[in-house]
Amino acid sequence: MLPGVGAWSGRGKDGVDMGIGLGIFLMIIGAVLTFGITADLPGLDLDAIGYILMGAGIAVVVISIILMLTRRDRSRYGSDPDAV
Repeated sequence: MLPGVGAWSGRGKDGVDMGIGLGIFLMIIGAVLTFGITADLPGLDLDAIGYILMGAGIAVVVISIILMLTRRDRSRYGSDPDAV
């Protein structure tokens, strides 16, 4: 395995560090667009874009937590994929 590949594939030490971080980042950007910016751009609804980003961030965090819990359950029972 190549060094540093886990960081770029979205897997940290726990396997979901990047996913949770990305979800929080999306929620923050969405909140700033929705509640912090009052500019009116023709053809763009910044409030709608912000709500979409916040929803996507919540979805990413929830999926990351679910994946973390399922991976932890597998390691708890000691399943070894190389075992015969």
